[in-house]
Amino acid sequence: MRSEELLVTSFFETHPDDAAKTLELHEANEAAGLLEAIEPGAAAAVVGRMASPASASFLAAMNPEPAAAILAELPIDTTIRLLRQMDP
Repeated sequence: MRSEELLVTSFFETHPDDAAKTLELHEANEAAGLLEAIEPGAAAAVVGRMASPASASFLAAMNPEPAAAILAELPIDTTIRLLRQMDP
Protein backbone atom coordinates (compact mmCIF):
# COMPACT_ATOMS: atom_id res chain seq x y z
CA MET A 1 0.00 0.00 0.00
CA ARG A 2 1.30 3.45 -0.89
CA SER A 3 2.03 6.03 1.77
CA GLU A 4 -0.93 8.18 0.64
CA GLU A 5 -3.29 5.24 1.05
CA LEU A 6 -1.88 4.48 4.49
CA LEU A 7 -2.36 8.09 5.54
CA VAL A 8 -5.96 8.20 4.30
CA THR A 9 -6.73 4.82 5.89
CA SER A 10 -5.30 6.02 9.20
CA PHE A 11 -7.36 9.24 9.05
CA PHE A 12 -10.51 7.31 8.18
CA GLU A 13 -9.96 4.88 11.07
CA THR A 14 -9.10 7.48 13.71
CA HIS A 15 -11.46 10.29 12.65
CA PRO A 16 -14.39 8.69 10.79
CA ASP A 17 -16.84 11.51 11.55
CA ASP A 18 -14.48 14.19 10.24
CA ALA A 19 -13.60 12.05 7.23
CA ALA A 20 -17.30 11.56 6.44
CA LYS A 21 -17.99 15.30 6.58
CA THR A 22 -15.02 16.03 4.36
CA LEU A 23 -15.75 13.30 1.84
CA GLU A 24 -19.38 14.43 1.47
CA LEU A 25 -18.08 17.67 -0.06
CA HIS A 26 -16.59 15.84 -3.05
CA GLU A 27 -18.06 14.66 -6.32
CA ALA A 28 -19.24 11.03 -6.43
CA ASN A 29 -16.56 9.82 -8.86
CA GLU A 30 -13.76 11.44 -6.86
CA ALA A 31 -15.01 10.04 -3.56
CA ALA A 32 -15.58 6.63 -5.13
CA GLY A 33 -11.98 6.50 -6.32
CA LEU A 34 -10.73 7.28 -2.84
CA LEU A 35 -13.01 4.70 -1.21
CA GLU A 36 -11.85 2.05 -3.68
CA ALA A 37 -8.19 2.73 -2.84
CA ILE A 38 -8.38 2.02 0.88
CA GLU A 39 -9.22 -0.96 3.06
CA PRO A 40 -12.95 -1.85 3.06
CA GLY A 41 -13.17 -1.71 6.85
CA ALA A 42 -11.81 1.84 6.99
CA ALA A 43 -14.05 2.90 4.12
CA ALA A 44 -17.09 1.33 5.81
CA ALA A 45 -16.40 3.23 9.03
CA VAL A 46 -16.72 6.47 7.08
CA VAL A 47 -19.54 5.47 4.71
CA GLY A 48 -21.65 4.43 7.69
CA ARG A 49 -21.40 7.94 9.13
CA MET A 50 -22.36 9.83 5.97
CA ALA A 51 -25.80 11.01 4.97
CA SER A 52 -27.47 8.15 3.08
CA PRO A 53 -27.88 9.96 -0.27
CA ALA A 54 -24.18 10.83 -0.39
CA SER A 55 -22.92 7.40 0.60
CA ALA A 56 -25.34 5.67 -1.77
CA SER A 57 -24.18 7.83 -4.69
CA PHE A 58 -20.52 7.17 -3.84
CA LEU A 59 -21.09 3.42 -3.68
CA ALA A 60 -23.05 3.49 -6.95
CA ALA A 61 -20.12 5.23 -8.65
CA MET A 62 -17.69 2.53 -7.52
CA ASN A 63 -16.75 -0.72 -9.19
CA PRO A 64 -19.03 -3.50 -7.89
CA GLU A 65 -16.37 -5.55 -6.08
CA PRO A 66 -14.99 -2.84 -3.79
CA ALA A 67 -18.50 -1.47 -3.19
CA ALA A 68 -19.68 -4.93 -2.14
CA ALA A 69 -16.67 -5.30 0.17
CA ILE A 70 -17.56 -2.02 1.89
CA LEU A 71 -21.24 -2.99 2.20
CA ALA A 72 -20.20 -6.33 3.72
CA GLU A 73 -18.38 -4.45 6.50
CA LEU A 74 -21.44 -2.37 7.43
CA PRO A 75 -24.23 -3.39 9.80
CA ILE A 76 -27.06 -5.04 7.88
CA ASP A 77 -29.55 -2.24 8.61
CA THR A 78 -27.14 0.35 7.19
CA THR A 79 -26.52 -1.80 4.12
CA ILE A 80 -30.27 -2.16 3.53
CA ARG A 81 -30.81 1.60 3.92
CA LEU A 82 -28.09 2.33 1.36
CA LEU A 83 -29.23 -0.31 -1.13
CA ARG A 84 -32.78 1.06 -1.02
CA GLN A 85 -31.43 4.43 -2.17
CA MET A 86 -29.62 2.99 -5.18
CA ASP A 87 -30.96 2.14 -8.61
CA PRO A 88 -31.21 -1.62 -9.20
